[in-house]
Amino acid sequence: MSLAEHPPPRRTIVLPAVPPRPRARRPPVHAAGVAIVASIVVGVSGSVPVTAVAASAVAVVAAVVGVWSVVELVGAPARIRHGRRRFEEAIASVERTIRELHRLELAELHQRFPGSAAVARAGRDVIDATSGAGATRASGATPYLVLGRGAVESSLRTTTPPEPRVPVRRVGSADDPAALADIRRLVDEAATLADGPLCVEARGSVGIVGPIVLARAAAQGYLLQARRLGAASLEVRHGRTSADVGRVDVLVVIGADARAQVVRRDGRPCRVAVDLDLVSIRDPVDGWRGAGSC
Repeated sequence: MSLAEHPPPRRTIVLPAVPPRPRARRPPVHAAGVAIVASIVVGVSGSVPVTAVAASAVAVVAAVVGVWSVVELVGAPARIRHGRRRFEEAIASVERTIRELHRLELAELHQRFPGSAAVARAGRDVIDATSGAGATRASGATPYLVLGRGAVESSLRTTTPPEPRVPVRRVGSADDPAALADIRRLVDEAATLADGPLCVEARGSVGIVGPIVLARAAAQGYLLQARRLGAASLEVRHGRTSADVGRVDVLVVIGADARAQVVRRDGRPCRVAVDLDLVSIRDPVDGWRGAGSC
């Protein structure tokens, strides 16, 4: 759903680098080969029997491989744990940044696009028919009706870290699938605001159907917003069923459990969950001669 005519400035955060998946490293073949050649050279120069040279070479290889195995057995798990810990710390830091930037973005959006409850709390002096339009938007700007709160697109964007100037060769390695899943989760979290204002242009017709008390309270809230915006061309209808409101541009359906969905927008079917502001006042449009009434 549309958020705004002029959304908040886009912010970008850099994602952590994905660590390689742990792979067993190859034994130090070159070191073992050098040790064997050295043993042979020493044996030949010293006129040592071939069997002794072979035994010495085998012993050298066994020693080299043994030392390597011990180092890998002790050091590899520590390296893996250290790399994973640093990655998890980076993930946690980015998550905190996303939460803070989303908090700021939500504050900006709710200030620019107050819902029905915020408008009702503002008082009648703010929603006076003769001054409401100029108080909420610049001249010529498109007025937006806030249907309620729900999942909306965030202006926050993510980017991958720059490649190192000297690429690190990772023979036989691949990105850790668990780390990739963490990165995908961060991208999804950054892209969506869970409690943003769901907006449509304040024009045409809006219908709210469901339990009559709830439908009327939602319609009253929309009319309060329309009055504040000076959107006299907006028509708001409510009823128990869709037959009561007829064909509308936007249709909001409230269930028996008070949960609501936008099921039609711009005349097209859709399914968007929305948390409604239900306004209960006796006569929200007293003295206003705009289209629509409760």
